[in-house]
Amino acid sequence: MAGKKKKFNVLIVPPNSGETIQFRIPQFVVSLLGFSLVCVVLLFGYFMLGHLNRQEARVQLQALQVENAFLQSRLAGMRSSMATFGNYLSEIEQREDDIRQVFGFPDVDPAERALGIGGFPSTTDSLSAYELLSYDTEVDLSNLLRKAGFERENFRAILDSLHTRKNQLDHTPSIRPCQGLYSGAFGMRNRHPVTGARTMHNGVDFAASIGTPVRAPADGRVVNIWYSKALGKTLVIDHGFGLQTLYGHLKDTKVKVGQEVKRRDTIAVIGRTGLLITGPHLHYEIHVDGDPVDPMKYIFDLSTPSYASM
Repeated sequence: MAGKKKKFNVLIVPPNSGETIQFRIPQFVVSLLGFSLVCVVLLFGYFMLGHLNRQEARVQLQALQVENAFLQSRLAGMRSSMATFGNYLSEIEQREDDIRQVFGFPDVDPAERALGIGGFPSTTDSLSAYELLSYDTEVDLSNLLRKAGFERENFRAILDSLHTRKNQLDHTPSIRPCQGLYSGAFGMRNRHPVTGARTMHNGVDFAASIGTPVRAPADGRVVNIWYSKALGKTLVIDHGFGLQTLYGHLKDTKVKVGQEVKRRDTIAVIGRTGLLITGPHLHYEIHVDGDPVDPMKYIFDLSTPSYASM
């Protein structure tokens, strides 16, 4: 019959001999049981998936907590290292100031040194304590790097200046040009030993025996060698920076025009050439920008006996 509802026959046969049980289950009941089983399986899967997700979230949270603690420790260590680095930079700045004072270099303007120092943002209401600490660390690190770069450029400038200063010192006369006794001063003479006239003596004299070596008092280049009626065989060295030295009454020269010489190089030997009434000696002049100056201002190695003879 078309309107008759379908039913399922269920037979239960005991393993031992016995009475067989038979009953009939309507189709909707079977369908309901199947649907219920599917729902149970789905619910079990849903809760298991949630449980696994919660387990994974807990593991991830624990990992993040460990990582966060590690990062906080590293951040604290970084700030400690930055503080030490900041102290080192302060010491370097003090040493730089000391170097500038010793060599007469201009001081660094404090405003220039402080240029670019950062700080906190204008508003910090939306930042957590860790965000503020992180921002503060970033600002401090940026400032330290800027200061380190600033000091690096300062020391480069100081090094360049020292190289220039050393080069100038290497080319500045500073030693006595020969061994001997100081025998003639720079300045006006009341009476020239030969002519008897009042004249200007543009150098100083060192009395020494013929053949005594004459040394270059500083680095330079030989620019002239000639024979003068008054000074005899004469040699001139150009030291740069507007400085020239002249050597007269020479017996012979040991260098050529254009030759580079270093301080204490032997350039000539003392003779008795030119207009002389006294014994052999070296006539020594220093010119600054073409004008003669007292050479004794450029001699810093006078021994006590020679100095006393002045």
